[in-house]
Amino acid sequence: MSLQVKINKKIIGENQPVYIIAEAGSNHNTNFGTALELIDTAVAAHADAVKFQLFKAEKLYPKNAGIAKYLAKDYKNIHDLIRSMEMPVEWLPKLVAYCKKKNIEFLCSPFDEESADALDTVGVAAFKIASSECNHTKLIEHVAKKGKPIILSTGISSLGEIEEAVNIIRKYHDKIIIMHCIVSYPAEIKDTNLRYVQYLKDVFRCPSGLSDHSLDPLVLPIAMTAIGGKIIEKHFTLDKKSAGPDHKFAIEPGELTAMVTAIRLTEATLAPRQNKILESEQELVEVSKRAIQTTKNIKKGETLNTSNIAILRPGKNLKGIAPRFYDGIVGKKVNKNIEEGSGVRWDDLLN
Repeated sequence: MSLQVKINKKIIGENQPVYIIAEAGSNHNTNFGTALELIDTAVAAHADAVKFQLFKAEKLYPKNAGIAKYLAKDYKNIHDLIRSMEMPVEWLPKLVAYCKKKNIEFLCSPFDEESADALDTVGVAAFKIASSECNHTKLIEHVAKKGKPIILSTGISSLGEIEEAVNIIRKYHDKIIIMHCIVSYPAEIKDTNLRYVQYLKDVFRCPSGLSDHSLDPLVLPIAMTAIGGKIIEKHFTLDKKSAGPDHKFAIEPGELTAMVTAIRLTEATLAPRQNKILESEQELVEVSKRAIQTTKNIKKGETLNTSNIAILRPGKNLKGIAPRFYDGIVGKKVNKNIEEGSGVRWDDLLN
């Protein structure tokens, strides 16, 4: 069991930054130019990977499957809709080459064994198993035999089904990453049960994260990062108003960039450091950290008392001794003139 998994040159897991997958899915609308634009958008947002989906309608649904209510209403059944969204397998080597050129990882979810073989042929670095395939044990075993890392989405799966999938993979290797997912389009943030991300990591002893189907680009990615999730996947599109079932719950380019930035800034706030004063705080230490200051001019030989000294912020004046010594210096005489507002120092005291 491993709490770190390597995909190409990047490590996912403990003590590593969040691995960010920009999920293009089928939002290319079978237009190759749009697919390239989606890759460019993921690159511009500084995502770690861009992911597509490779499926065949005939291997997903029977022809008379009917239509799910969340999908496009222009189709009488989901089989025809899926067929209209199929990504041509001939794209694969071109997309992989383009991603290499742009220095972003190409990932893709296979939905059948033949698609998995096609992805393996073009050298995909890892496989993503979609939530709906978590109980497709034949596909999972087929993919696991290839020995590459597997990102396993677990939406609509019982804990027993997840365990069965993990056990199948572990017959061949231990390069498993588990993703919590709410399979609702869009998913309601209140339904997320985000702590399940940590639970999955603890139960299966592998990196875990979130496949986020919510409309908000920031809330869940930030929260997941804060609780220790190490991988996130978010659907994105060039335009929410585009035709097709997946665009409406995807985020747009500016939101994708904002999401990546928010995750990285959140990580920065969680970076451990010693409890010491930062260079950026130094001026405030001198200006606003309280000290014992005079409240009027004090002449040499006068006695310090509650009417001529106080615990104040020194501003740009000479800073006095620490407030904890206030009671100890009341009643002491000074050996020099001290101007109003100036700090009382140890060498100002007689004896």
